[in-house]
Amino acid sequence: MAIPQLKSDLEFDDYWDDHPSLEELARQQGTRPAVRFEDFAGGWPEDEIDDGFEEALERWRRPSPWDEA
Repeated sequence: MAIPQLKSDLEFDDYWDDHPSLEELARQQGTRPAVRFEDFAGGWPEDEIDDGFEEALERWRRPSPWDEA
């Protein structure tokens, strides 16, 4: 049985040349950098900020009596 040949480094380098950089992707998609920290705050979707997720997460993280056995 023959061992398959790996692609040369040149072929891998060509792959990356065919794709836009992260900066170019951001430009194409019209994204802009966040200016204020508050831009990261808030829930998603905004109309479901108080959906109980945080409380459920706290309950899930509590150790159960079964964990101590």
